[in-house]
Amino acid sequence: MKDKSHSQRVSDEKKECIVFAGSPVEDVNHAKSFWKSLTLHPPLESRLVSADIRQRLRVAAPLSTDKVIPTHTREEVKTAVFLHQSYEMVLKDEKEKRLKTVSQREAALNLLHKQRMERLQKEMISLPFKPKKQVFFMPVQSDYITDELE
Repeated sequence: MKDKSHSQRVSDEKKECIVFAGSPVEDVNHAKSFWKSLTLHPPLESRLVSADIRQRLRVAAPLSTDKVIPTHTREEVKTAVFLHQSYEMVLKDEKEKRLKTVSQREAALNLLHKQRMERLQKEMISLPFKPKKQVFFMPVQSDYITDELE
């Protein structure tokens, strides 16, 4: 019996945890109602259901057996085919120009290489007949240097 009365008293104290000592009863009741009204709500993300968040998926469109196939007029098809063919021709011409430029460059490089090799062969043939370079040392006269400085 003592346990029940003690537990009831503890629960009553928990309910009445707001204490106003020396205040009129009206002020106490008004303050209690004010503080009880100010309960903080959990954040929006932690709520299971919220009016602010769309929680339902959009309804799928009804399945129809008649599929709409876009139809093109004969002129539109002809125009599209013509434009595609002309685009392919432009690409082909550009590719031919590039290949022609590459082949001209290769030919020029081959010609330069051939001319260089011929020049080197001629130099090798004439090498034994070339006179060897001689280095001449001229003595410098000191009188000449002093005359120039004055």
